[in-house]
Amino acid sequence: MKKLCFIVYNFNHSGGMEKVNSILVNELATHQEYDITLLSLFGDIGNEFFKLSDKSNINIKYLFNKSINVRMHAKYIIDTIEKEILSNHYQVVISGDLRTYLAKIKKKNQDKFKLILWEHFNCTQPFSLLSDLGRRYYLKYVDSLVVLTKRDQSNYVRKFGCKSKIIQIYNPLLITNDVYSDIQQKRILTIGRIEYQKGYDKLINIAKVIAGECKDWSWDIYGDGLEIEKLKERIAKEGLNNFIHLKGKSKAIDEIYSNYSIFALTSRYEGMPLVLLEAYAHHLPMISFDCDCGPSEIIRDCENGFLIPCYDECGYAIKLLELIKDEKLRTDFSNNCNLSVREFDLDYILDQWMELINA
Repeated sequence: MKKLCFIVYNFNHSGGMEKVNSILVNELATHQEYDITLLSLFGDIGNEFFKLSDKSNINIKYLFNKSINVRMHAKYIIDTIEKEILSNHYQVVISGDLRTYLAKIKKKNQDKFKLILWEHFNCTQPFSLLSDLGRRYYLKYVDSLVVLTKRDQSNYVRKFGCKSKIIQIYNPLLITNDVYSDIQQKRILTIGRIEYQKGYDKLINIAKVIAGECKDWSWDIYGDGLEIEKLKERIAKEGLNNFIHLKGKSKAIDEIYSNYSIFALTSRYEGMPLVLLEAYAHHLPMISFDCDCGPSEIIRDCENGFLIPCYDECGYAIKLLELIKDEKLRTDFSNNCNLSVREFDLDYILDQWMELINA
């Protein structure tokens, strides 16, 4: 059996990165040729938000049961991960976290294991000289870097070269495309961690514009995060408590989409937003800023949703109101959400990963 190690920051978290890791690990485990360990830097056993299969070829480990400052303790963390990788003789290490740290380990142990890094955002974010230096560094030592969109693949190659190392694979999706949302529901849905990247400040600005014209509608937000209290205060300050509802995080999130008639994303940047794919799978009309990267590869503007130039809040509000007021338009957009495209097929994506792992 080939020994694989997936490394995540904290598998107790409820974000898209943790979800897609759980999907890929569970699907790979159906192939008995792999012995898989999911290694979480932080967290506690039993507090996993996303369930892993109980198959005997999956193991989960936590290195630290309480958070420590990663930068202040960088050497200790690198040494601990290196010891874990080498002592367990993992043949392939896959991670979207701690990429520079893992590149340092790979540099010291060139032929001991294959390193596949996984870009869950995109090569322009976070935008800083330090981030670019980090990417240039780990691209020197990584065997492959998986990116989530064709746009990001082109951006990486143009900016950093290393064409043979940059592999594009979409996020896997478990939902079949035969569930239709109820587009007669007067409810807007947003899902995502409550943090700066997701653009909730922009969501509030947009909600202020439209709330008075759709008083029988509501806008529900699922998610949790560091800025939750700040968001609550802003909603109250703008008098939007009767329009915007914070629903917290839910383990049954896949069952929620069909109860809404519009999915709204206000992110400043993305990698490949899994929530958009899930909305797409539920035939849910979508609206998003045309940010890097991902929305433009799921939303076909004016066909199954609206792509709004970044970051035109007024334009977003106008198009969202158009969707709210036009049920036929919502129906047309819903009918045009078709996931028959091979690139989004779970089996096809799994084959791509297996080919990369086995190469």
